[in-house]
Amino acid sequence: MSVDNIRIFAIAKLGWIKKEQQKMREQERETQRDYVDRESHYVWGKRCLMKVVELEAPPCVSLKHKTLTLQVRPNTDLVKRQEMVAQWYRNLIKEATPPLISKWEPTRLPETFD
Repeated sequence: MSVDNIRIFAIAKLGWIKKEQQKMREQERETQRDYVDRESHYVWGKRCLMKVVELEAPPCVSLKHKTLTLQVRPNTDLVKRQEMVAQWYRNLIKEATPPLISKWEPTRLPETFD
């Protein structure tokens, strides 16, 4: 598939792309998170309740059943908690990506895109 074919396809879909971008901008966003006990967080689209454990131990995030446990040192600030959970989400996605790529990589595009 040539770059020109891709460019023509994208230009042909420009109206749809702009409409979808506008829908994304207008959709409701989640409320600001405080990273405290019993706060709702979503993992793979499923609601989990956060449990915050303050210990003098290395910080970590784990998921068991529907409980997202955030283990932090006492008096850890909001920014650090947010960074820890964000990094945990990134690692979760990095682990899930290779099997998906392996599954879909061999899929051929329709002949009209060659």
